[in-house]
Amino acid sequence: MSSPASINEALKLGLQVNLGACGVLGLILNSIVIWVLMRKLKRSNTDIQICKFVAISDTLVSCGLLFRSIFTVYPYNILQVHPNWCKFDALITNQGINCSGIILGIMSIERFLLICYNIKLSIKFWLVLLISIIILCFSLLIVCIINDKQFLTQLEVSCSVKSIGGCYYGFLGTTIFFFAAFTTVVISYVGIMLFKVKQCLNQLNLNIPKDRVYLELRSTLLKSLSYILLYITVFSGKFYTLSYIIITGQNRTLAMDIWQQSLISWSPIANAVILLYMNNEVREAFTNHLKNLKLKVFNLNNY
Repeated sequence: MSSPASINEALKLGLQVNLGACGVLGLILNSIVIWVLMRKLKRSNTDIQICKFVAISDTLVSCGLLFRSIFTVYPYNILQVHPNWCKFDALITNQGINCSGIILGIMSIERFLLICYNIKLSIKFWLVLLISIIILCFSLLIVCIINDKQFLTQLEVSCSVKSIGGCYYGFLGTTIFFFAAFTTVVISYVGIMLFKVKQCLNQLNLNIPKDRVYLELRSTLLKSLSYILLYITVFSGKFYTLSYIIITGQNRTLAMDIWQQSLISWSPIANAVILLYMNNEVREAFTNHLKNLKLKVFNLNNY
């Protein structure tokens, strides 16, 4: 019987560099988003509160990615040597990625209903839904970790839990939530894009020059499609891998693991971009903050 595939050092180093880059970029981007949400947008609007959950969860994930990139190298691979650190990685980084995706899915529904249909549900409804799902996901994982079901993946830079016994239901629940969140984000995103396209075309009835309307339309379509392709690309590896496991009943291959890990590590950046796209107020405050920072840096250089 052939031995299981093992990752070579060059590929592992590439994954570690990718993890480090994603961790740094995600931490910087989401820290700025949190600062904007906390300092410039202090109101307790439903969308602002959900945005805070998205940004905070992605900040924690970014820290987890940095943890993987550093401590699987220096002073040695602590995930391989110390099982408790493997539990930490599975709980914080792996489940953090899952939960941040779920929160983004909830935010997408909220934004879609508000923008396209002007339907605004109570903040209590969204918070109860969001917190209930997070508690359920973490509870199922904690049970598995308490029973030592965690293991170092074949990539040797991340940990997961075995989907056996009672842990299978945790895997099943997380998988269902992932597909639901992925589908929700894509559908909501496309819906908002079509709504914006309709708004552009309606300007033709206001005697606005066609050239100007079509220029705005092309810009809207280009930006929207670019963002949605970014999101789909980042989560395509996980989508394919989970589909493969469910359909075939076989374990993921090393190539699938590398593909999934390389792309999903960019989720904190992709989620932040989606957040900024879906919320004009947050995007404007974020852009203005960057402009102010640029002016301050420019003024300091002039002294």
